[in-house]
Amino acid sequence: MEMTNTQKEGKILIADDEKTTREILTRALSTKGFTIKTVSDGTEALEMLQNEPFDLLITDLLMPNMEGNELIEKAHEILPDLIPIVITAHASVETAIKAMQQGAYDYITKPFDPEIIIPVIERGLENAYLRRQNIELTQYTKKLQELEQMKSDLLDTITHEFSTPISII
Repeated sequence: MEMTNTQKEGKILIADDEKTTREILTRALSTKGFTIKTVSDGTEALEMLQNEPFDLLITDLLMPNMEGNELIEKAHEILPDLIPIVITAHASVETAIKAMQQGAYDYITKPFDPEIIIPVIERGLENAYLRRQNIELTQYTKKLQELEQMKSDLLDTITHEFSTPISII
C-alpha cells in the first residue's frame, strides 16, 4: 500500500523511559520522512499533546509518573483521533488486551526490529489519514444535504408562487 505525501508527513510522538528505544525509533522513522518528537514519560507526553497536534503516539506501558494505558486514555481526551501504538518489554496477553480495549491501534513487544515496526506505523498513519478523510466526506455530505433541502424549498416556493396566479386565471 503506497502512502501519499500527506501520510508520509505524519507527526509521531514517542513516549518511552528508555533512551535507547527512543533513539532507535527516531533514527528508523526519521529516515522514512516522519516528524518525530520524544519524551521520557507520560506526563511530558500529555504536555506535548496539549501543545501540538500529533497523528500517532508510540508509548511504553511501564514508565515513571504515568503508565502507558493511562497515557492512552488521557491522550484520547486531548486528541480523539490520535492513533496509539503500545511498545513494551512486559508483554502478556492481559496487557495486550487491556491496551487494545483502551484504544491502542497495535501492540509491539521489545526487543523489536525497526523494519517490522515501520509497516505498523505506516498502517496506523494510513488509518489516521482515512479517518480525517471520512470526517471531511461526512461534512461534505451534510453540506450537500443542506443544499438539496434549500433547492427543494426554493422549488416548492416557486411552484406555489406560480400556481396561485395560474389558478386565478
